[in-house]
Amino acid sequence: MDGLASVGAQVDGEGGAFGLGQASRKPAHDRLFFIEVMGRDTGFIALESGIGGGVEEYVIPEVPLAVEELCSRLTADYNAGKRSAIVVVAEGDRPGESFRIAETVKQCSDYDSRVVVLGHIQRG
Repeated sequence: MDGLASVGAQVDGEGGAFGLGQASRKPAHDRLFFIEVMGRDTGFIALESGIGGGVEEYVIPEVPLAVEELCSRLTADYNAGKRSAIVVVAEGDRPGESFRIAETVKQCSDYDSRVVVLGHIQRG
């Protein structure tokens, strides 16, 4: 039961962080946000916390996603008029992976990106 309470607190905390990011970002920012959360083996926390936060893309262990495909999706959104986006990344087996993904996306797009690693900070 303690594990479930921890996951609930994690999801609530990260959902709040996403909500703050969503409310404060403006279309004029032309910025891409990568938010890395706990989730070594599953993307449950990433999915649950991103649902209410307006997340455009997820990178989770259960669904392999090539960075090139992510870049293609973000570019399509940009071409459709979106000027900012949030991508939530479950840490997987390599914490800090969001920095590598952000760097690769930067090379294939013109997005200015920011990386936030919430990880275990929200756990308390």
